[in-house]
Amino acid sequence: MDKIQDKSSKTTKAFIKRNLANALSASRIILGLSLFLCLNNKAAYLTIYAVAWITDIFDGKIARLTNSQSQLGTTLDDIGDMALVSILMVSIFFWLEDTTFLIVLLSIFFAIRIVNALITRFKYGKFCFSHTH
Repeated sequence: MDKIQDKSSKTTKAFIKRNLANALSASRIILGLSLFLCLNNKAAYLTIYAVAWITDIFDGKIARLTNSQSQLGTTLDDIGDMALVSILMVSIFFWLEDTTFLIVLLSIFFAIRIVNALITRFKYGKFCFSHTH
């Protein structure tokens, strides 16, 4: 019985080791989307936003430490980063009266990201973003 429990424990630990970084990246996407529920509660908004960025700090470090880097992790990280920044910009749009500047800022942000993705597509044959390696 102990051998079965040891094997199960090792399997669980290996699963967590392989997937923890991706889970952090995926949680950033979910945390980012949950910010829309907190637009009228700035304390909750800032708390969730801070937790989301902490996941961004640690997901890559954990992936490197556990040797679990993957294309999925890179993609989740890119989506999480873009989602969080985009949601922040939309939130600012919600809070501001004059939105002209924000519309210009959003347009520039997305134009830069799209041009970056297109350049890497033609240069390397796949879509990548500035910090993807």
